[in-house]
Amino acid sequence: MNWRRNLVILSMAVFLAAIAFSLYAPFLPMFLQELGLKENLSGWSGLMQAANSLTYALMAPVWGMLADRHGKRVMFMRSGFGIALTYVLMAVSHNHYQVFAWRALNGLLSGFIPSAILLVATNTPEVHLGFALGIIQTANSIGTIMGPMIGGVSANLFGVRSTLFASAAVLALAAVCAYYGTREEIRPQQRKSTFLTDMRQVTSNGALRIIMISQLLINTALMVIQPTLPLFVGEIVTTNVAMFTGVIFSIIGVSTALGAPLFG
Repeated sequence: MNWRRNLVILSMAVFLAAIAFSLYAPFLPMFLQELGLKENLSGWSGLMQAANSLTYALMAPVWGMLADRHGKRVMFMRSGFGIALTYVLMAVSHNHYQVFAWRALNGLLSGFIPSAILLVATNTPEVHLGFALGIIQTANSIGTIMGPMIGGVSANLFGVRSTLFASAAVLALAAVCAYYGTREEIRPQQRKSTFLTDMRQVTSNGALRIIMISQLLINTALMVIQPTLPLFVGEIVTTNVAMFTGVIFSIIGVSTALGAPLFG
C-alpha cells in the first residue's frame, strides 16, 4: 500500500471538503432573511448551528464504530454525498423550518474529515505518522480559512442558492476522489465490542475526559459568534455584507493557524 498516495489524495479531498463545509458561514442569516424570516434571525441561526452540532455529536461515535468495522473509504461516499444532498435541499428550501431540518440532517450524516484522519492514522507507517497527520490538519485548516471568504464572495456574485449548489458539487468531488483514489488495509478487530462498551472505555479515561471538556469549551467559545457576526457586520456596512463577513471569518482562521504553533 502506498501511504504517500493516500496522503496526497486525502489532503486534497479534505481541503475541498473543508471549503465546502465552511462556505455557508457568512450568509446563513441573510439566507434566512431571503426566505422571509424577519424576527429573531440570530436566534434561528444559533438554533440551526446547535442542531447541526448536536446531531453530529450523537452520531459521530456510531459512524466511527462502523468505520472501524467496514472501513473508512465507504464513509467518504456516505458522508460526502449525504451532506452534499443536504446542501441541495437547503438551496431549494422555501422557509426557515426546512433549512433547520436540513442542518440537523447534515450533522447526522457528518464524518468525512474524521474518516480521512482515521484512514491516515491506521494506514501510515508509525515513523511517518506525525508528518502525515500534520499534513491532513494543515489541509483542513487552509480549507476552513478559505471557505468563508469564497462563500462570501460567491454569495455576492452568484447568490446564496447557487453557492449552496456549488458547495454540494465540491463535496461530491471530494468524496469521489477520496473513495477511488485511496487504498485501505482493514485490520480485523482483536475483540468484539459494542457502542456502549466503547463509550464506557472512553469516558472512564481521565485524560480523555479532560481533553473532551477542554475541546467542548474551546468550540463553544469559537462558535458562539458565528450566528451573530453576519448580522453585526450588516449593521456596520450596507453592501457586500456576505463578502465582508467571509473575510472576517477567514482572518479569524488565519490568526488561529498562525497562533497555534506559537502557543502550542
